Amino acid sequence: MLLVGNRDDLHHWVLLESDSDPSEWRTRPVEPANPTPYPPGTQVKVATTGLTRAQLEAVHVVFAKHLAWPPVIASEPMLLEAAARKLGIAPTAVTDRLKQAQNRAYALGPHRQTGVMSPEFVYVLAGAGYLPVPEFFDPLAPDG
Repeated sequence: MLLVGNRDDLHHWVLLESDSDPSEWRTRPVEPANPTPYPPGTQVKVATTGLTRAQLEAVHVVFAKHLAWPPVIASEPMLLEAAARKLGIAPTAVTDRLKQAQNRAYALGPHRQTGVMSPEFVYVLAGAGYLPVPEFFDPLAPDG
């Protein structure tokens, strides 16, 4: 049986058997563990192109609390106007950058399509390795 999860870059084959119908695999010798990060048979797609610096900046500014560690409960994205002021660009430019990043997430595989102010596409990008490891979030630090 082919097992496919929510990441289309990982596929695993699973062998199902029962005591009433044993498989020939049960009597085969066990191979030692593989030291490589992906065992044989695991197919991993590598991203050919990432996000641009401008797209990364927009995602990080708007969704800073969503990308923080530890996670911030009940996080809200930064308003486009505030993000635009912080980046020194127009709000429409922030929206355009987020749309481009969102299109990259949509190209990674099936997931629910949302507006650019919903963090769902950001989680898809993070899960695919397009975003760096989150930084520690200090709730007492000023937003600006």
